[in-house]
Amino acid sequence: MFFKLESLRGLAACAVVLYHSPFNVNDAVLGLFRNAYLFVDLFFVLSGFVMAHAYADKIAAGMRFSDYMALRLGRIYPLHLVMLLVWVPYVLIKVWLFHRGFGGTDPSEESNAYTFVTNLFLVHSWHLHDNLSWNFPSWSISAEFAVYMLFFGWVFWLDRRQSLWMPLLVSLGAYGALYAINPLTLDFTQDFGVIRCAAAFFLGMVIHRLRRVVGPTLPGLPLWELASMVLIGVSVSLAHEQPWALHGSIVGFALAVLVMSDQKDGPIGRLLLSAPLRKLGLWSYSIYMVNGIIMGGSINVLQHLLHLDTSHGLGWLAIAINTAILAVVVALARPCYLWIECRGRDAVKGWLRQRGRPV
Repeated sequence: MFFKLESLRGLAACAVVLYHSPFNVNDAVLGLFRNAYLFVDLFFVLSGFVMAHAYADKIAAGMRFSDYMALRLGRIYPLHLVMLLVWVPYVLIKVWLFHRGFGGTDPSEESNAYTFVTNLFLVHSWHLHDNLSWNFPSWSISAEFAVYMLFFGWVFWLDRRQSLWMPLLVSLGAYGALYAINPLTLDFTQDFGVIRCAAAFFLGMVIHRLRRVVGPTLPGLPLWELASMVLIGVSVSLAHEQPWALHGSIVGFALAVLVMSDQKDGPIGRLLLSAPLRKLGLWSYSIYMVNGIIMGGSINVLQHLLHLDTSHGLGWLAIAINTAILAVVVALARPCYLWIECRGRDAVKGWLRQRGRPV
């Protein structure tokens, strides 16, 4: 239904891939990619919006917690598990190379048996560790796992009437806590990632409820589309320099979700509905989860084995390298979506249907 939002998520996933790259065109890194970690917050806002749309009424009507969590785990866990297992030989090879003089740190300091278990149970971003480990992008999946449970309890016990103001207060309170921890960044991961996720997730719930208030269409939609994209572009680009821009990016994400969930389409909306961007949206979760090992492997080969110096800009070579890495990630994301995501999701739905559960 919300195909424009899906395409927006695909573009955000590609931006996060480029954020992880150390291969820069010049020494003055483009701010939009330097601060592209913020697009994870767009994922969280989108998640809150979509979860409110898909589950809030069902939970309020008495949906079982076990059925709800089975559906959510069926969506996120199969690919998480596969990528975690893929990282095992990768880390073992890195440890072997480290003990033979390649690399400056021992990978097993972060990626070890203990952190494997916490990753396996999706609790690795619950402030249990000092560093990211294994498939490092999955910290956000661990945070969402926690917020999924919080969301169910919130709707089931506290907010069955789906108030507009209650989730807004939760979101503002969570952002206030993050501001108190560090007012200059939102780059919280394994430490306060759950609070970061909850702040944006509940904001997404607010936008979903606001959408019901404003109706299915906004007047002057093309201008609203342009305003949301400009606000995101300017705010994300300046977020490392201007404190207002850090918060402006969150406002931009919320505005974009409100605008791009409109039933009508302006020029930007029609672009988001194009076939290539629709496919990026479908594969966005796989793009996000696959990018860590592809980027890590590329860095190891180019920096440590081929001795490529990334301490300064690489010019056109950086563009070629990043384009190639992104192409590989997207190419791998398609089979991951079809063979892992879809099959895992459908298997859980089939299992629930056999037991007479609504899916």
